[in-house]
Order: sequence, then structure tokens, then C-alpha cells
Amino acid sequence: MSATERKKDTDFILNEFNIPEEFRKLKSYELSGGYLKKVALACAFVGNPDVVIIDEPTLGLDVRFRNIFHRKLS
Repeated sequence: MSATERKKDTDFILNEFNIPEEFRKLKSYELSGGYLKKVALACAFVGNPDVVIIDEPTLGLDVRFRNIFHRKLS
């Protein structure tokens, strides 16, 4: 995947998961636990993989994001 394709895909995923663009500039240790998990889930979908294996991906996340995530999977 080229850098341009990766950026376009990353922008799309961040938008789909309602993750604000300013989080891109932060280091992982600067994120709250909830946003760290959201970003980790979003990263799993960069590159449009055929299969993503996740175990209880929304455990500990707010209900609004949980609903967004489940809609994206279906």
C-alpha cells in the first residue's frame, strides 16, 4: 500500500470510527484508555483486511461508540 493510499484509508477509518483528527498527533501514552482502545480497533481495519480477529472489542467502551462499531461490522 502506498503512503497516499494508507493516508486515504486511515482518514476514512478515523472518520468512520468518529475519532477526531487531532488524536493522530498524540502519542499512545497521551490517550485515555477509551480512546486508546478506539484507535487500536481503527488500526485493525486499515488496509481493508479480509479477516479481523477480535475478542470483546467493545468491552469498557462507551455505549455510543459500541453502537457505531457494531454497525460498522454489519
